This record gives sequence, structure tokens and C-alpha cells, in this order.
Amino acid sequence: MPLDEVRLSFDANAQLGLQALLFVIMFGVALALKVDDFRNVARHPWRALLGAAVQIFGLSALTFLVASALAPTPSMAFGMLVVAACPGGNFSNFLTQWARGDVALSVSLTAISSALAVVTTPFNVLFWGSRHPEIAPLLHALGIDARSFLLQTALMLGLPLALGMTVAARWPGLAARLHRPCHRLALAGLVVFLAAALGGNWRELRTWGPLLMPPVIAHNALAFAAGWVAATLARFPDAPRRALTIELGVQNGGLGLVIVLTQFPTLGGAALVAAAWGFWNVMAGSLLAAFWARREPARVQLPPGGGQ
Repeated sequence: MPLDEVRLSFDANAQLGLQALLFVIMFGVALALKVDDFRNVARHPWRALLGAAVQIFGLSALTFLVASALAPTPSMAFGMLVVAACPGGNFSNFLTQWARGDVALSVSLTAISSALAVVTTPFNVLFWGSRHPEIAPLLHALGIDARSFLLQTALMLGLPLALGMTVAARWPGLAARLHRPCHRLALAGLVVFLAAALGGNWRELRTWGPLLMPPVIAHNALAFAAGWVAATLARFPDAPRRALTIELGVQNGGLGLVIVLTQFPTLGGAALVAAAWGFWNVMAGSLLAAFWARREPARVQLPPGGGQ
């Protein structure tokens, strides 16, 4: 069975479960957002704004080129676009701290990308997907209505995000107690749904594994490289450069997987890419953080621009 023909369909109850899981993921992300995360932007606006632009728009543009060159099937290319359109995950903040990077910048970038994901995630998915010569016919064949997808996805992401940020602002103690259980529940739910979906197609998926991983690994490596190059060209000091590098390479693959499963349940290849990315970027990010953890960030005085 060709990878693009692998179907991960669910019944009505499973679809409701996936939507609840998406709610838990975004609610848990929002619980970790604080007003100070956004205030940090004012301290170094150049770094935060450039980093956010590269993460939100630059990564999707790069992924369009990478998917066009490396993805062997349309559904895999689409999965790469969905992952790139997702905000950074809280795990990137932990890795940045481990790597001796600029944690405040990492947290600010995660906060910005998460808050804007209500609009930017569905927009980037459709904008770049509709311009890809192989993905566009696939979306047309699925009967995807752009306005409906934008509104539905914005609603699915926006409601739990707003609720979580409200709880974090008004009841920070409650938010702190709920954050870890929400994260664990979301992780467990993803494992259960993915295991159930893949169980019936295991023989075919094992056959296509060697085709799946090389583009995922190359895409993730280029995402890390893009963060490093962008920060270097912008003359970021070493610690903020490490933060941006990790922020671009560690996206919220779990969110991307649930978006695919809820909005495009028949695209098995896209779901597998999101799942593989979620696993691989944790491995690669951890190795990079461990490498940098053994090296003190360089303390070099830079011309005006990088130090702003």
C-alpha cells in the first residue's frame, strides 16, 4: 500500500476525543504563559521580533522549499508544512536552559508563537499548501474549504488558549498545579491515539519507515540550521543565538499531529511525519543542548544591532 493511501480514519467518538485532546494541549500550553513572558520582548525588541518572524514565517517558507525538494509523497510534504506552522513547544525552553542559552528569549518566542498560532498556524498551512504543486490538488480532492478551515482551526486553538491564559493570569497557583497533569494527559492521549491508528497498518508502515525518516531528519536539521544562521546574520550574542536555534528546531509536533488527525484524518502520511518529527526533534534537540551545555557561551561585544 502506498504511503499516501494509508488511512487513519476515526469514528465520531474518536473525533470527539481528538478534539478534547487538542483542547488539553492548547490549554496546557496557555497555562505556562505569563504576562512577564511578553514583557521580556520590550527588553530586547529586535531579538524577539526578528526571532518570532523567522519562527512563524521563515520556517514555513523554508519548509515549502524543503518539502518540494525532499518529500517523496504529497501527504508527507503536507505533514512537514503542518509541523512547521505549529508554535514552539515548552520543551524548547527546557533545552535552551540546558544549553546555556537565553532562556528569557526562548520563553518569549514560545509565548509569541503560541499566542499568534490561532491565526498563523491555519494561515501558513493553507497559504503554503495551496502553492505546492502536489499538495494543492490533494487539498482540492479532499474538498477543503479555506474559510471553514481557517475559522474552525482558529476556534479550536483560540478557545483553550484564551481560557488557559485567563487561568494563568487570575489564578497562577491553580495554573501551576494544572500544568503538569495537562501535559501528561496530552502525551498519554497522543500515544493512545497514535498506537490505535497505526496498529491496523503496521505492516505497511514498517515497509515505508525508511522512506519516512530521511526527509524528517533533514527537515529538522535544516530548521536548527536556519535558526543559527538567522541569529548569526543578525549578530545575536551566543546565548540568544542558541535560544533561536533551539526554538526553530523544536516545534510542537504533538499539536501538529492532532491537527492532522482532526482536520485531515485520511492523510496517513502527514500524520506519520508529524509523529516522527515529534520524536526526532526531541532526540536531536537534546543532543544539541548536551553539546552546548559543556561550552560556556562566548562573551563577545558586538556592534549595535545584535545586542538590542
